[in-house]
Amino acid sequence: MSGLRWVWGLVVAVLMVWRAAEFLGPFRLDAGERPPEEATRGQRVRAWCAGWRRRPRGPLSIADWLPHDGRMFLPSILAVGLVYCGGWVLFGHDQTFRLGGALALSAGIPLLMTIVGYVSRPVGVLPASPVGSTFPTAWPGYQAGEVDRVFAELGSMSRDDIEGVRFGKAAPGYEMDAVDRALEQAARSRLT
Repeated sequence: MSGLRWVWGLVVAVLMVWRAAEFLGPFRLDAGERPPEEATRGQRVRAWCAGWRRRPRGPLSIADWLPHDGRMFLPSILAVGLVYCGGWVLFGHDQTFRLGGALALSAGIPLLMTIVGYVSRPVGVLPASPVGSTFPTAWPGYQAGEVDRVFAELGSMSRDDIEGVRFGKAAPGYEMDAVDRALEQAARSRLT
């Protein structure tokens, strides 16, 4: 019977990791976050984690929190259950398995903080190409779509049109100084 419990626990753990990977987002780095090519795997993971909180996430609805089809339901229930039961076992009277309570709390609190971190990320549409593929990213910065659109039409714009261009701000977005420098250089290259 004990072997069946271990198999069941392993299946549940694999399902949890699979569900958590869905809402963590794409595991790619944009140009502003990318470490040098000779970076170690640990440096790449740290670079991805540093930018995770600023990456946009898809909008959440009530359906995301419902059982069976909601992508946030299973991780949320697991996190709350681990924190509640771990605290109850660790601090409750007449409990003998204190190590289990400490292990449950040490797993539940980081999972709960990951869910809170995901929900606090800015809402937006994940771009087809990562933000920062043209310019480095900044928080806040210029809206990447507007900047890309203007630079795609730059060949047909006059010097006055280039100097009059204004962009909206977004978080995350393209670094303002880098975009402004590129626009100034394009305006200087125009004779009229």
